[in-house]
Amino acid sequence: MKMNVNTQNPEKPLFTTRSLLIVTLVVIAVTGGNLWLNRNAPPVGYTEYSGRGFTIHHPRDMEVYEEGLGSPMPTSDLGVVVGRRETTSLEQFGVIWLSAEMASDLDAALDLILTAAGEDNAEVSELGERETSTVNGHETRFSKFTITEPGINARGVIGVWHCDEGDRYLMLYLLHVPDLSQPDVQSNSVDRIWREYAESLECH
Repeated sequence: MKMNVNTQNPEKPLFTTRSLLIVTLVVIAVTGGNLWLNRNAPPVGYTEYSGRGFTIHHPRDMEVYEEGLGSPMPTSDLGVVVGRRETTSLEQFGVIWLSAEMASDLDAALDLILTAAGEDNAEVSELGERETSTVNGHETRFSKFTITEPGINARGVIGVWHCDEGDRYLMLYLLHVPDLSQPDVQSNSVDRIWREYAESLECH
């Protein structure tokens, strides 16, 4: 059998330098576009709650639900979204929304929620000094605390800021117990975990 073999330019490369450059630029453009489109996507192992005028990322295995505050059901003026995960440890966050008409400033909003927590039989046994920080461009007032419930002492952080969207306050709290078999062992990670939730929380 006779085979036709092209003997002209036998060492000519399959791709020229110019074509390789074009392919590289296309790959970079597509990858960059995908990164831009997914820039606010949750990290691996996380999902997103979106509703009530805000979005927040949380672990996929966390139970998330809405509750009323001072009423059986949440309203547009007041309510809370709670995320809770309990295994060998306890991690619970809550995002509370509060109409701007219900508090004059950030400190008044914090006072209101801490008072409500006491009325809900959650004893705040230790409350740290209030500090000011910036989270996602919002001035934030926050405080560390320890909350005591039957059989458990949980370290926590709560922070509040004002959202122009909807003209209301958003408060984020976090409770963390690293080992439920040793509930008196205090968490050293609560500040870091609270900050991770806070940085994923966006008003809309």
